[in-house]
Amino acid sequence: MFGYTIINDVSARDIQHGWGGQWFKGKSLDRTSPVGPFVVTADEIPDPQALDLKLRVNGQVKQSANTAAMIHSNRRVGRLAIGRHDSAGRRPHRDRHS
Repeated sequence: MFGYTIINDVSARDIQHGWGGQWFKGKSLDRTSPVGPFVVTADEIPDPQALDLKLRVNGQVKQSANTAAMIHSNRRVGRLAIGRHDSAGRRPHRDRHS
């Protein structure tokens, strides 16, 4: 694992619900998943499963969680990505069909 960054996985609920709850429609819009802007190398984070995460909008905390609550560990996510050859600038979480 080279390092870590953060993504805000945004859903357009109005579109998602308008298509009968079809999640792909609500999550595949251009510019709906801000990423980064930084990558922290793996050696800078002693335990990636113990990170507090907060989302603030206009200074107000809207979401608060810890990576310990993730469904899949960082190690498992890394294993799932083995064998993928993503090109520079490609966003693998969104550009699924390239």
